[in-house]
Amino acid sequence: MYKVALYDTDKKIISQMEYFFKIHVTNFELNIFENGEELLESLKNSEYYELIILGIGLTSGNNGITLAQQIRQLDVDSNIVFISNLECYYYEAFEVEPLRFYKKPIDWKRFKGMLQVLTERLDKTNKYFFFKKENAIHKIRISDIIYFESQRRIINIVTKQGEFSYYDKLDSVEEYIKKRNNNFIRIHKSFFVNSYHITKFEYAKVHMDNDAILPISENKRIKIRDEFMEFIGGSVCGRSKSC
Repeated sequence: MYKVALYDTDKKIISQMEYFFKIHVTNFELNIFENGEELLESLKNSEYYELIILGIGLTSGNNGITLAQQIRQLDVDSNIVFISNLECYYYEAFEVEPLRFYKKPIDWKRFKGMLQVLTERLDKTNKYFFFKKENAIHKIRISDIIYFESQRRIINIVTKQGEFSYYDKLDSVEEYIKKRNNNFIRIHKSFFVNSYHITKFEYAKVHMDNDAILPISENKRIKIRDEFMEFIGGSVCGRSKSC
């Protein structure tokens, strides 16, 4: 289930969106915000929305374009859709690179087509890691995970947004992740890292983009180096004159 954030002061649009998502959409959950500050606060608290729908020409002191600029500062990859009957904002809106711009009244057939295209893209790129803690199911985007660390029976998940922990075995985590993503490498019995977040690879250790320096198991160094070379395509600048 993907999450959608909606902020618009047009009550008719809000009502139409509620009906549309309830009747015609099964894989998106609509979340309605009463003001822009509330939406920004949600994003600052590491809430993630696969789609953010904003009205332009809002009357509560913060129009949709200004709000989108603030959202971009928090998450540059947000999928933003604008809705407005004010064509004068059309070109200004595209400065924040929205996914779509819909003029009122909304063409719901085109809107549904956009959701279908977005779903296909999200299914390919935004895979999630699910874990259970305190009788609740939590999810984290796999691409946001920097590494997993095992401390006895506790798994620490280090992400771009912070750290999370729960009870499990790192072997089970590795099995789960590798069915969904090929970018992770088991560099040590206690560390399972996302290669995308490696900023420096040395013979005995790796540097991650959160400034962590993690050890590579001595008996696996050649194998792990080969796995990392395969990940980056086997080409390293500085080894030959042709690079």
